[in-house]
Amino acid sequence: MNSTLIQQKFGSYGVEVLAQHPSQRITSLYSLDNQQRVTRSLAVARFHLNYPESVMRVHQTIIDGASIGQSFVDAGFGVVKHTATLMELPIHGELFALYDMMNLTTPSPLAYHAYELKVKSEDTWVSYADVIEVHSPSHLGIADFNAESTVDTVQPDALIHEFLTIVQEQVAPIRIAGNS
Repeated sequence: MNSTLIQQKFGSYGVEVLAQHPSQRITSLYSLDNQQRVTRSLAVARFHLNYPESVMRVHQTIIDGASIGQSFVDAGFGVVKHTATLMELPIHGELFALYDMMNLTTPSPLAYHAYELKVKSEDTWVSYADVIEVHSPSHLGIADFNAESTVDTVQPDALIHEFLTIVQEQVAPIRIAGNS
Protein backbone atom coordinates (compact mmCIF):
# COMPACT_ATOMS: atom_id res chain seq x y z
CA MET A 1 0.00 0.00 0.00
CA ASN A 2 1.22 3.46 -0.90
CA SER A 3 -0.03 4.80 2.45
CA THR A 4 2.09 2.25 4.34
CA LEU A 5 5.17 3.10 2.29
CA ILE A 6 4.77 6.81 2.97
CA GLN A 7 4.23 6.20 6.71
CA GLN A 8 7.31 3.96 6.93
CA LYS A 9 9.58 6.20 4.89
CA PHE A 10 8.58 9.62 6.21
CA GLY A 11 7.06 8.87 9.64
CA SER A 12 3.60 10.26 8.91
CA TYR A 13 0.83 9.90 6.37
CA GLY A 14 -2.32 11.79 5.46
CA VAL A 15 -4.86 12.15 2.66
CA GLU A 16 -5.93 15.59 1.47
CA VAL A 17 -8.89 15.56 -0.90
CA LEU A 18 -8.20 18.30 -3.44
CA ALA A 19 -11.26 17.76 -5.65
CA GLN A 20 -14.11 15.29 -5.57
CA HIS A 21 -17.02 14.51 -7.83
CA PRO A 22 -19.28 11.44 -7.74
CA SER A 23 -17.11 9.60 -10.25
CA GLN A 24 -13.67 11.10 -9.54
CA ARG A 25 -11.45 12.10 -6.64
CA ILE A 26 -8.07 13.86 -6.67
CA THR A 27 -5.94 13.52 -3.56
CA SER A 28 -2.59 14.48 -2.20
CA LEU A 29 -1.04 11.60 -0.27
CA TYR A 30 1.30 13.48 1.99
CA SER A 31 3.64 13.35 4.96
CA LEU A 32 4.55 16.13 7.33
CA ASP A 33 7.92 17.86 7.23
CA ASN A 34 8.32 20.58 9.87
CA GLN A 35 4.51 20.56 10.24
CA GLN A 36 4.09 21.28 6.51
CA ARG A 37 2.28 18.89 4.19
CA VAL A 38 4.55 17.50 1.48
CA THR A 39 2.84 15.61 -1.33
CA ARG A 40 4.49 12.23 -1.86
CA SER A 41 1.94 11.04 -4.44
CA LEU A 42 -0.83 12.81 -6.30
CA ALA A 43 -3.66 10.36 -7.03
CA VAL A 44 -6.54 10.67 -9.47
CA ALA A 45 -9.17 7.96 -8.98
CA ARG A 46 -12.00 7.45 -11.45
CA PHE A 47 -14.61 5.35 -9.70
CA HIS A 48 -16.51 2.72 -11.64
CA LEU A 49 -19.56 2.87 -9.32
CA ASN A 50 -22.44 0.34 -9.45
CA TYR A 51 -20.75 -1.65 -6.70
CA PRO A 52 -22.13 -4.48 -4.58
CA GLU A 53 -23.39 -3.35 -1.16
CA SER A 54 -20.25 -4.57 0.66
CA VAL A 55 -18.03 -2.44 -1.61
CA MET A 56 -20.44 0.50 -1.40
CA ARG A 57 -20.04 0.63 2.41
CA VAL A 58 -16.26 0.97 2.05
CA HIS A 59 -16.70 3.41 -0.84
CA GLN A 60 -18.63 5.73 1.49
CA THR A 61 -15.67 5.91 3.91
CA ILE A 62 -13.43 6.70 0.94
CA ILE A 63 -15.79 9.47 -0.23
CA ASP A 64 -15.62 10.80 3.35
CA GLY A 65 -11.83 11.24 2.89
CA ALA A 66 -10.20 7.91 3.79
CA SER A 67 -7.38 6.18 1.93
CA ILE A 68 -8.68 3.91 -0.84
CA GLY A 69 -6.41 0.90 -0.52
CA GLN A 70 -6.13 1.00 3.25
CA SER A 71 -9.90 1.28 3.64
CA PHE A 72 -10.42 -1.93 1.70
CA VAL A 73 -7.62 -3.75 3.52
CA ASP A 74 -9.00 -2.64 6.89
CA ALA A 75 -12.44 -3.97 5.86
CA GLY A 76 -10.94 -7.38 5.00
CA PHE A 77 -10.97 -7.10 1.21
CA GLY A 78 -8.31 -8.37 -1.13
CA VAL A 79 -6.78 -5.56 -3.20
CA VAL A 80 -4.88 -5.84 -6.47
CA LYS A 81 -3.48 -3.26 -8.89
CA HIS A 82 -3.39 -4.15 -12.60
CA THR A 83 -0.88 -1.79 -14.21
CA ALA A 84 -1.92 -0.18 -17.47
CA THR A 85 0.98 2.27 -17.82
CA LEU A 86 4.21 2.90 -15.99
CA MET A 87 6.46 5.65 -17.25
CA GLU A 88 8.43 8.70 -16.24
CA LEU A 89 6.85 12.13 -16.72
CA PRO A 90 9.49 14.51 -18.05
CA ILE A 91 10.06 17.90 -16.42
CA HIS A 92 7.29 20.20 -17.63
CA GLY A 93 6.51 23.85 -16.91
CA GLU A 94 2.83 23.11 -16.32
CA LEU A 95 3.74 20.88 -13.37
CA PHE A 96 5.25 23.63 -11.21
CA ALA A 97 2.24 23.61 -8.85
CA LEU A 98 2.82 19.90 -8.33
CA TYR A 99 6.59 20.33 -7.87
CA ASP A 100 5.79 22.94 -5.23
CA MET A 101 3.38 20.57 -3.45
CA MET A 102 6.13 17.93 -3.50
CA ASN A 103 8.61 20.44 -2.07
CA LEU A 104 10.94 19.94 -5.04
CA THR A 105 13.25 22.92 -5.29
CA THR A 106 14.61 21.52 -8.54
CA PRO A 107 11.97 20.01 -10.85
CA SER A 108 12.59 16.34 -11.59
CA PRO A 109 10.98 13.63 -13.70
CA LEU A 110 8.11 11.97 -11.83
CA ALA A 111 7.05 8.31 -11.80
CA TYR A 112 3.61 7.95 -13.43
CA HIS A 113 1.66 4.80 -12.58
CA ALA A 114 -1.79 4.16 -14.06
CA TYR A 115 -3.65 1.06 -12.97
CA GLU A 116 -7.02 -0.59 -12.48
CA LEU A 117 -7.77 -1.21 -8.80
CA LYS A 118 -9.75 -4.36 -8.11
CA VAL A 119 -11.11 -5.47 -4.76
CA LYS A 120 -12.29 -8.91 -3.74
CA SER A 121 -15.82 -8.89 -2.39
CA GLU A 122 -16.69 -12.34 -1.04
CA ASP A 123 -15.55 -14.60 -3.92
CA THR A 124 -15.79 -12.02 -6.68
CA TRP A 125 -13.26 -9.46 -7.90
CA VAL A 126 -14.85 -6.04 -8.47
CA SER A 127 -13.28 -3.34 -10.62
CA TYR A 128 -13.32 -0.39 -8.22
CA ALA A 129 -11.48 2.43 -10.00
CA ASP A 130 -8.94 3.46 -12.59
CA VAL A 131 -6.16 5.26 -10.76
CA ILE A 132 -3.29 7.49 -11.82
CA GLU A 133 -0.59 8.07 -9.21
CA VAL A 134 2.28 10.45 -9.82
CA HIS A 135 5.03 10.08 -7.25
CA SER A 136 7.61 12.47 -5.88
CA PRO A 137 11.15 11.24 -6.60
CA SER A 138 11.81 11.40 -2.85
CA HIS A 139 9.10 8.74 -2.42
CA LEU A 140 9.11 6.44 -5.48
CA GLY A 141 11.09 6.59 -8.67
CA ILE A 142 10.45 4.58 -11.81
CA ALA A 143 13.20 2.12 -10.77
CA ASP A 144 11.21 1.26 -7.62
CA PHE A 145 8.52 -0.46 -9.68
CA ASN A 146 8.69 -4.02 -10.93
CA ALA A 147 9.77 -3.95 -14.58
CA GLU A 148 7.21 -6.66 -15.35
CA SER A 149 4.47 -4.12 -14.51
CA THR A 150 5.19 -1.98 -17.56
CA VAL A 151 2.41 -2.17 -20.12
CA ASP A 152 2.15 0.63 -22.66
CA THR A 153 -1.48 0.73 -23.76
CA VAL A 154 -1.74 4.44 -24.58
CA GLN A 155 0.62 6.85 -26.27
CA PRO A 156 2.70 8.64 -23.60
CA ASP A 157 1.95 12.06 -25.13
CA ALA A 158 -1.80 11.51 -24.64
CA LEU A 159 -1.27 10.48 -21.01
CA ILE A 160 0.95 13.46 -20.31
CA HIS A 161 -1.60 15.80 -21.89
CA GLU A 162 -4.44 14.28 -19.84
CA PHE A 163 -2.47 14.57 -16.60
CA LEU A 164 -1.32 18.14 -17.33
CA THR A 165 -4.96 19.10 -17.92
CA ILE A 166 -5.95 17.66 -14.54
CA VAL A 167 -3.13 19.53 -12.78
CA GLN A 168 -3.86 22.82 -14.54
CA GLU A 169 -7.64 22.74 -14.17
CA GLN A 170 -8.15 21.04 -10.82
CA VAL A 171 -4.96 20.96 -8.76
CA ALA A 172 -3.10 24.22 -9.45
CA PRO A 173 -6.09 26.54 -8.76
CA ILE A 174 -6.73 24.85 -5.40
CA ARG A 175 -3.08 25.07 -4.34
CA ILE A 176 -2.74 28.69 -5.45
CA ALA A 177 -5.97 29.76 -3.77
CA GLY A 178 -5.24 27.81 -0.58
CA ASN A 179 -1.52 28.63 -0.39
CA SER A 180 -0.94 25.19 1.16
